[in-house]
Amino acid sequence: MEESVLSFRMGSVLRRTKMPIDKEEFESGHILTDIEKKVIAFLESNPNKAFTSDEIIDGINMQTDFTDFWKAVTTGLNLLGFSYILSNLVNEGRIRTNFINGKYYYIAK
Repeated sequence: MEESVLSFRMGSVLRRTKMPIDKEEFESGHILTDIEKKVIAFLESNPNKAFTSDEIIDGINMQTDFTDFWKAVTTGLNLLGFSYILSNLVNEGRIRTNFINGKYYYIAK
């Protein structure tokens, strides 16, 4: 039996995901979202430099808007999700990180 549910993944929009998935889809693993692709492309285009998360956000032109309360809440949640995205990319070995002078820096693998 296949079931459809709405799911949310940071860096993408709400979309329908079929459940359960077949073995081939399971074996293919994590498919990168657009924002993950942008992060990797940005870091790879600067191979001899490491960046903080704020610098990466600026480098990929991620929109932030604090002009009113709800926009600030949305931006805050997006930034929290962005930290999760960076952590995921590090855990998957797609980028590297190092803690230097009280800040995390990220670099292409």
